[in-house]
Formats: sequence, structure tokens, C-alpha cells
Amino acid sequence: IIQPKDFFKNEMFFCYLISALLHYFILCSFCFALGIAWQHFIKLAKVFKSNTSNNLKSNRRKTRLLIMKWYLFSMIYPLIFSIYGFIYEMKNERYEISRYCWLRLPELYYLFIIPLAILLVASFLIYVFVFFKVLT
Repeated sequence: IIQPKDFFKNEMFFCYLISALLHYFILCSFCFALGIAWQHFIKLAKVFKSNTSNNLKSNRRKTRLLIMKWYLFSMIYPLIFSIYGFIYEMKNERYEISRYCWLRLPELYYLFIIPLAILLVASFLIYVFVFFKVLT
């Protein structure tokens, strides 16, 4: 027999889980956007040396390594904030009935806004640098 109290706790757990997953995937998408900005910098603004066959093989290896690093960064950076937010939200249970499963505590908004702002500013600065580098 499921008590109403237990059902409500399970429902809140799933809501917290959905909010943590949303937090994670949104930050992941902006991390990948930063990776794309960096790739544009590498491809458009950086001056390549000679196009010998050894240099092309070396560039392919570097590109693969760069992509692997960005995938790793894009998976771990948001994971840190999402897990911390999920644990913090579970410890400070505030059972509020809400229509949306999103970060409920006001201090957790900073776990979303600050990393997002860092990613957006970094992407913007890279694109500004690429723009001026291409123009000159």
C-alpha cells in the first residue's frame, strides 16, 4: 500500500531528477556551442603552415584530439553543476506544488546562470576575435 506521503516524495524525486537532467542538457548544448566557436577559431583565424601530407595527418590527429577533449569537457562541466544542484535540492526539500519541474530554490538559479554566462561570454569573445582576425 502506497501512502500519500510516500507517493508525494516519489513524485518530487522524479521532478528533481527531471530538473537536474534539464539543467544538464541545456548546459551541455551551450558547451557544445563553445566547442563549435573554438573550432571556428581554429579553422578560420589560425594560420596554417604548409599543406604537406605529414602536416595533414598531424592536423587530423590534432582535430580528433581536440574533438575528444571538447566532448569530454562538454559532458563533465555541466555534470558538476547538475549533480551539485540535484543533491542540494534533495537535501533542502521544499515541497512546493509547481507546474514545472525546474530549479526550485532561488540560490540554485546561480548554478544555472553563472555557468551559462561564462559559456556565452567565452563564445562571444572567441567569435569577436575570429571576426577581427578574419577582417585583418
